[in-house]
Amino acid sequence: MNLEQINERVHACDCGNPHHIITIERIVASEHVWHELATFVYEKSWSRLLVIADSNTEHVGFLPLREALTGIGIDVSLVSLQADDQGDVLAEERAIVQVLLHQESTVDALIALGAGTIHDVTRFCAAKTKVPFISVPTAPSVDGFTSKGAPLIVRGKKITYQLVSPMAVFVPSQVIRKAPDALIAAGVGDMLGKYTSLLDWQFGAYDGGEPFCPVAASLTEQALQSCVDALPDIYKRDADGLDQLMES
Repeated sequence: MNLEQINERVHACDCGNPHHIITIERIVASEHVWHELATFVYEKSWSRLLVIADSNTEHVGFLPLREALTGIGIDVSLVSLQADDQGDVLAEERAIVQVLLHQESTVDALIALGAGTIHDVTRFCAAKTKVPFISVPTAPSVDGFTSKGAPLIVRGKKITYQLVSPMAVFVPSQVIRKAPDALIAAGVGDMLGKYTSLLDWQFGAYDGGEPFCPVAASLTEQALQSCVDALPDIYKRDADGLDQLMES
């Protein structure tokens, strides 16, 4: 199911709740995604981009990304988020400041090259500086690449901010299929959590009168079932299984 079909189903929903059209313009997953991304940037007439990554995601994706963009005359710079004393990159104030210090006023858009933490930091900076961002996932580790929400650690407390979704998502399939086992397991865990979250949502609607949209619930159930059906292939690290996990 593509974005247009999802928007049509949402538009036709008669549950009575306010619905919002998905503003993501393009989602592409392929082994040639760098060319697709460069074409999208060219169509937008952007000339300067800032890539946010960490040492791991820089290693697996920055070189082909930079080559694709510089090949069409785009100025590409990189900020690699620093790890803490335990070797972890966190979505916290220091990471945000690191990006903002590198983000000059002439930057047309940001690119989040990585998994959840990098997307959370990029999402915040994009929203606060009012520039768009592109999502380039490097592992099927979370279900929030297209989300507007970003959980950030502020003064030692985790707070989720409602910000912006990416303008487009470009998934390098060859990178996703080489993701570490722990990140693949994390993504499966996020999807399996839909069993309880859907039940919790239905209970909240029944017992507490919370807004409930059957179309959103149905789309979630479909994604969950597709992931569950693919679990044997995901376990074997089969390409089709990992592609399905990412799509879900």
